[in-house]
Amino acid sequence: MAILFIKDASVKLKVTGGGSLVEYNGEVQSAAIEPEPGDEASFPTLDGNVAKGIGPASYALVLTAGQNWAAAGLSTFLFNNAGASLDFEVQAHGATQAAGVSTPSMTGQCRAVPGNYGGEVGTFAEYEVSLPCLAKPILDTTP
Repeated sequence: MAILFIKDASVKLKVTGGGSLVEYNGEVQSAAIEPEPGDEASFPTLDGNVAKGIGPASYALVLTAGQNWAAAGLSTFLFNNAGASLDFEVQAHGATQAAGVSTPSMTGQCRAVPGNYGGEVGTFAEYEVSLPCLAKPILDTTP
């Protein structure tokens, strides 16, 4: 059994249909795919029964990053592409680790949401942003 211990990781993004994935490891402090369970709905009927249903789960790529407003910075990329569909790849097993059965990465598509601009004086300007996934991410085990 190999429990994941994150020493380093990789997060790559690009506009869907655009060029190549761009790595933002030098700006990102954490990258996680966060699931949220679907809502439960119930419908009580006059005969005392209750029909229940559970909606689908949703997912988001959640990033904590330092603000980099340079032309090639993640802050600028998210701001300039707000609302666009993005392709992503997150590899939590190491920035240079290829996906495989023991070291899968997560891939998928999410919606670009800009992060904060500015912050508290005397500290690094950072932000956390939740990029909603358009579908369930794929656990990629393809080497």
